[in-house]
Amino acid sequence: DGSGNPYIRLFNAGIGDGLIKLVNITPEAVFSFNLGLNVTGAITTTDRFKSVGLTSFGTGQTTTGQSIGGELILRPNAVNPAFINFTENGAANWSNLGVDNTNGDLKYETAPTGEASWETGTTRLVLKQNGRLGIGASTTVNYNLEQVGQTDAFGIARGTVAQRPTIISSTTPIRYNTDSTALEYGESV
Repeated sequence: DGSGNPYIRLFNAGIGDGLIKLVNITPEAVFSFNLGLNVTGAITTTDRFKSVGLTSFGTGQTTTGQSIGGELILRPNAVNPAFINFTENGAANWSNLGVDNTNGDLKYETAPTGEASWETGTTRLVLKQNGRLGIGASTTVNYNLEQVGQTDAFGIARGTVAQRPTIISSTTPIRYNTDSTALEYGESV
């Protein structure tokens, strides 16, 4: 193609031609695929395996204008949410981290029913689009920081009078004072 980058073209009567191109990027060269890469088996390499960028798109979405600078882009659509599944111990322990496709909340869940199953486990953490953070087994978060659906407790900082932090303007820190054995909060002094 005149670029100086050798490639293999998989021709399909002009419909969805696939290119596997060796792109010279200083100081290294990488393989570039103009179509999606679908691997059903293992990828084995004797050298280091390097991913410049990984992108996951929903049905009907394209990669036009997307950068590949080392980021992982997950983009949900109306049907499929975007999430990462973490599998440990031969698929015995699963957890998911992803974005809800109906409201954009970031959620972490444990014990989903399968590695490709979203919102089938127990929610442990949710970061709402409005900035509220919920810890626990519910996605309803009423305050900026809330332990939801739990009967446990929050652990707060503790220390002596001499260990009190400097109060930052427009904040109200709360801590346990071990000298007076009482909860204390800070104002302007």
